[in-house]
Amino acid sequence: MNESIIKNITYVDFYKFNMLKVIYKCYPNIITKWKHYTRSKGIDYEPILPELKKQIEMLEDLRLSNEEYDYLKNLKTSFDYNFYDKSFLQRISNLRFNKNNITKLDIGKDGNLELEFEGLWSDVTFLEIYLMLIVNDLYYQNKYNKDYKSAENEVIKKLKMSIEKVKKYNDETFKYADFGTRRAFSPEILEETIRMQAEEVPENFVGTSNVYLAMKYDLKPIGTMAHEMFMATQGSDIAVRNVQKQVLHDWLISWEGLFGTLLTDTFGTLSFLEDSKLLYLKVADGFRHDSSDPIRWGWLMYASLLKNGIDPKTKTMVFSDSLNMDKAITLHSYFKDYLKMSFGIGTALTGDVEPINHVIKISESNGYPVAKLSDDYHKTLSNEENFLNYLKGQYKYRSFSTFSDEEFTQFLKDKYNFKLPKKLIKL
Repeated sequence: MNESIIKNITYVDFYKFNMLKVIYKCYPNIITKWKHYTRSKGIDYEPILPELKKQIEMLEDLRLSNEEYDYLKNLKTSFDYNFYDKSFLQRISNLRFNKNNITKLDIGKDGNLELEFEGLWSDVTFLEIYLMLIVNDLYYQNKYNKDYKSAENEVIKKLKMSIEKVKKYNDETFKYADFGTRRAFSPEILEETIRMQAEEVPENFVGTSNVYLAMKYDLKPIGTMAHEMFMATQGSDIAVRNVQKQVLHDWLISWEGLFGTLLTDTFGTLSFLEDSKLLYLKVADGFRHDSSDPIRWGWLMYASLLKNGIDPKTKTMVFSDSLNMDKAITLHSYFKDYLKMSFGIGTALTGDVEPINHVIKISESNGYPVAKLSDDYHKTLSNEENFLNYLKGQYKYRSFSTFSDEEFTQFLKDKYNFKLPKKLIKL
């Protein structure tokens, strides 16, 4: 392959830009280390290693184009403020990637990919998305080889089935966005799936997390923050127990009150609600679900908003955990009388052909271990068990996923004086 898979700096999730605004202002000196993890079993990455090395070198040629600069310059928030000022745009214009940031690139004895990179947080954060997509694209090219066209057709076939389900559901209040960049089958397939949805179900398809494709197809870029915002800052001079509160505060100041959609589960949603209380619940546009039972999470957020005197329908609940169209429609049908919702759907729309379950996450910050607790024990992430246990103690961590249905119902009653208006269901 003689051309770069990643051709544009903005070929990245929107939340990366929005976090970068806060990073530049509040955390300019944090050094982060990142590591690739594969949850799927039996994945052999060895055949793609030579080309992966070439693609990483090609990332050094990325520059912000004039078209991209103008797009970011003119991008407006819902209140008609500019998302980014001249100082931010200048920094993005000067952003360069360096292959020397890759500190490990090899194949382990089990055929697994050993990929690590390190650098100033603001300099390397985009690499997470680029490298995920590059690995996906190369892996599928090698895996399907002569059957590549058939695999592409399978992705499109499944997408068409999802589009038909949206049409059949026939509810204009059902809104969803593409969250599929990092695990897309290929850039070509990602673009085709976005184009098709924008044309076929424009009332339901609200946008994409991919900034470049949002620009190209005049769609709304979607995204606010990711777990890394609360993970990288664990290595700063902020006391670990205060990280969540400090990040929320810094976000509020940096964005001058424009909060966007807050991610609740880095330290567990129960601790998020303890740290947020009225202020952040009130100013946030909405909240994003990314782990554990979405039905329980929906009721938990609903009850906490009511307890704080906030109409739940004034906030958007974004469900984004391993969704497909069936799950999204079921959630919408279940909650539509109670919550305002949107859905972020990724792999099920952009690469549903035996997809790799893999992630790239921060493993260290300023030389210190970091962790993500999550609401789902299976998604807990840390390289250092002692630190993980320390973090759990600091945040008095517990997950609502451990409750039985009866215990969860009683918890809502005791904590929020809230009685479930309808029966819990399982997806």
